[in-house]
Amino acid sequence: MTAPASPFSRPQADAVNFPLLWTVALSGHRDLPDESKAREAIRAQLSILKSEAVKQEACLVAVSSLARGADLIFAEECLAASVPWKCLLPFPEEEFQKDDFTPEEGGRLVACLAGAYRVECVSARIPKDEEARKKAYQECGHRTVEAGDVVLILSDELKTAKIAGAVEMTAYARDLRKPIWHWHTGTGEIKQLGWPGDRGERVGHPLFRSRVTPLMIGAAKMPEPIPVYPEAPDDTPKSDRHRNLEALFRRIDDLALQKQGDAQKMMERVVRAHLLATTAAALSVTVLAGSYRALLPENLRWLAIIGVVLFSLLVLAKPLLAALALWLENRLHKFRSREHWVEARVAAELCRSAGKSWRFPQAPLAVFSEEDFPHFKRLIRTLRLARELDAASAATLSEEDAFTRYTEERIDDQIHYFRRQHGKAVKENKRWQRHFNIATWTVIILGTLFGFAEAADACLNAGIAPGALNEGGFSHWLHLMAPPVVFVLIVAPFYASYALAVLAIRDCRRRCDRFKNMHEFLERQKDRLTRIKSPTSRIAVIENTERMLLEELHEWYSVMRAVRV
Repeated sequence: MTAPASPFSRPQADAVNFPLLWTVALSGHRDLPDESKAREAIRAQLSILKSEAVKQEACLVAVSSLARGADLIFAEECLAASVPWKCLLPFPEEEFQKDDFTPEEGGRLVACLAGAYRVECVSARIPKDEEARKKAYQECGHRTVEAGDVVLILSDELKTAKIAGAVEMTAYARDLRKPIWHWHTGTGEIKQLGWPGDRGERVGHPLFRSRVTPLMIGAAKMPEPIPVYPEAPDDTPKSDRHRNLEALFRRIDDLALQKQGDAQKMMERVVRAHLLATTAAALSVTVLAGSYRALLPENLRWLAIIGVVLFSLLVLAKPLLAALALWLENRLHKFRSREHWVEARVAAELCRSAGKSWRFPQAPLAVFSEEDFPHFKRLIRTLRLARELDAASAATLSEEDAFTRYTEERIDDQIHYFRRQHGKAVKENKRWQRHFNIATWTVIILGTLFGFAEAADACLNAGIAPGALNEGGFSHWLHLMAPPVVFVLIVAPFYASYALAVLAIRDCRRRCDRFKNMHEFLERQKDRLTRIKSPTSRIAVIENTERMLLEELHEWYSVMRAVRV
């Protein structure tokens, strides 16, 4: 029987094949009453899990240790089902093989190790005594459970919860709130604990679906964006998975740009609608007020009629504009335009960072923090797992070429980006800061002058004004100019607030300083990477660079999540 093709090698003409990855972990007894039934149960459950993953356009990877019994059967079934399997060993392989394996089991163990996409030792030390050996197995079991998104347990639930045993791992998985599939080794009874659809937090959340699932599926099926600037053809050797990641990044980046324009325009329209509603109200109570129309000459009374019509329209305009602002705000939140923009931008930058550091196996991906981006945990884990699966791609370029490519494609690209963005942010910040200053100084100067004029008029009417004010023209002039002045005094503070709101929506002030700091930092990193010759030190520079770029992303993410209109 031929094993099915790996889901990562399926050709797709109309979509990018870079699915989200979920991990299935296993812990079970070494001594099983009936290994054939245990194998059937594991095989059936793996088939179900693969089907559930396909529904979400995701793929599975597996992790377990390789003790005899349940672990060994699980590894064999994963490899037979073309589920990439990672082996965790409590200590070095040579020492592990000294455990109580029969010759037949020893041959199976070697075959499984050869089929694993990665063999990782929890500890490089060989245990000195039995107690240390048990502790090493316990740590390996904990690491296995922690790595799993779904945990399969094979135990009889009756054995004493010994150190590193399946019963202890079941309790640990429950503490971590992992979905657990439990198969009773004696009766064959199956229980599912903390499973989607059960009571608790997971109700209504399909298995293998995360916050970023719709984004990834939608972006993967988008057409390839047309580059704004023509790029030189990239003839460097890359694995298929690396190319798929870069294609996915271009699509998510294009989606983020689209969502950014939609969200920012929508937020500005909400604020602008409130400003226009205030303007309409100010016009209705000042410039078009009845007392102002009374000052018109008799032969221009038709202007008063027009004023009445306009006044009526303005009275209606205020509630209509306020309703428009409310509708726009509801639409903004209903369709989650701002959230989609932020999510697409964060996902794009995570993919960009992973793609540019893909050739370095030593770990720039380790700087991704799931705590900094909790909603993107699945994407971060997928990038790490995909990099592990694609470890062979690190040998496609020489070490020197890899560092040169990183400098050109990542650091130089980001230097140019932050320089451009800094220039745009400075101009935009100056423009809206100027609008704010003009509106504020208008209120200060015009309010002061109008206050003095009102005081002078009060003195005139009280009969104590200087002789120069005794002519009746001043009061008439003041009465004529009062409505437009009052209108400006009402609207100007709201326009100043509008300018501040735009400054916040566009994040102008932070970007001015941050973009300047970022391109200066990247220039220093480029200089260091050019001067340093030690590969280990160069990797440290790259990790520091990626960490700083992700800190910039996290700062922006924190700011934009707090922006509300």
